[in-house]
Amino acid sequence: MKLRVKDNSLRLRVTPAEVQLLLKGERVETITRFGAEPAQCLTYSLEAWPELPAMTAVYKPGRIRVLVPAHLMQGWSDDQQTSLSETQSVGAGQSLQLLVEKDLPCKDDKGTKTSPPKH
Repeated sequence: MKLRVKDNSLRLRVTPAEVQLLLKGERVETITRFGAEPAQCLTYSLEAWPELPAMTAVYKPGRIRVLVPAHLMQGWSDDQQTSLSETQSVGAGQSLQLLVEKDLPCKDDKGTKTSPPKH
């Protein structure tokens, strides 16, 4: 899973294998270490939640959780739907744009699947 943070937007890109884990109700989590101490880590995760009305990001120091309503996740099994998006109010008249995308193989101009570019 890849994380992109820019201004007031948060984007997660998940691989097809991670999508399958999410559809089974499992959490997908990644840890980036900046040092040896536990406090020197950034953990970010994507989880399906039953009865959640809208996609939500929750932040605590060192941890970002993106929670997706389970019913939206189930609709994601369709290959035609490649992303989920939401605008979350963060108070003081500001908002956070959330985007979760499938990180699919690229297709060349002949329609042949190729590997996504390495970043």
